[in-house]
Amino acid sequence: MLGSGACCSASAAVAREHHLGMDHGVRYEIEDPRHGLGDPDADAIWQLLRAADEEFVPPLSARGSTVQPELEPQPSAKQRGPGEPGTGQGPARYFDELRGQHFILARERRTDHVVGFLSYREHHLLPEGAPGGEHLYVSTVIVDPAHRRQGITRAMYERLDAEAARCGQGIATRTWSGNTGHLRLLQELGVREVLRLPDHRGPGVDTHYLARGPRTTGDGR
Repeated sequence: MLGSGACCSASAAVAREHHLGMDHGVRYEIEDPRHGLGDPDADAIWQLLRAADEEFVPPLSARGSTVQPELEPQPSAKQRGPGEPGTGQGPARYFDELRGQHFILARERRTDHVVGFLSYREHHLLPEGAPGGEHLYVSTVIVDPAHRRQGITRAMYERLDAEAARCGQGIATRTWSGNTGHLRLLQELGVREVLRLPDHRGPGVDTHYLARGPRTTGDGR
């Protein structure tokens, strides 16, 4: 079993359900498993990580942690030469740490398959130079390419937003300057840039830290 989600809420409320992508005849459930992930869902998360590895900067397989401070350019596991450490393992080290975090899942109702996930850490403190206070820190967001542009990422963030309100924590994450779609969505959700590290991931590739303070349940955007 992987780490359970939504543990800062004592509520045993049933996961809220979103119906997305109706124009295409597809419906998705957005859920936060409260008793950990079973093996099929854990395997689905692993497959999503492997497939999206090189979409990230640097690749997930070049990282040893979901929150490591240094993110200079590194080759992915696929790009490393024969015999180099990590070759052929994919983002295994990254996945090992992810296992202890909390998850929000996007499930296709027709197949019952997990087609996207958002992972997060509780009580996270941002680096020096960013606002203080504890946050629910989003470490990874991945949606299967075949299911993108259906509002899934937004729905997962909205689910996290409700959890953050119950916890009395803010929301925070980081991404890179080329990830424009994610940056745009965060701005729409009121998660603003609070710190930028120029050339942090290579020449011309900045790291953006974004955050929004805590609010109480029922607050509007």
